[in-house]
Amino acid sequence: MGQQRTSFLTLFPSLARRGLYVIEDLQTSYDASYGGGPAGKQGTAVDLLKSLVDDLNVEFHRGSLGSGAEIAGIHFYPNIAFIVRG
Repeated sequence: MGQQRTSFLTLFPSLARRGLYVIEDLQTSYDASYGGGPAGKQGTAVDLLKSLVDDLNVEFHRGSLGSGAEIAGIHFYPNIAFIVRG
């Protein structure tokens, strides 16, 4: 599950504007054998996605990527999320 965070933070800034980044297998954020844990555990892929919601919605908030302007949208479905670069 840690590679989900590392890959996103490394690759997303290079994604073309309006490009789509997909993170799957989000259930690993809740599975201790993958380093996950109960809902709200810090450091998981779901925790990262929750911080991106702040980046998307809070003007002048410097979050995971340093600027809310980089996130144009986030779409959640069971165990998968789609992040649109702004």
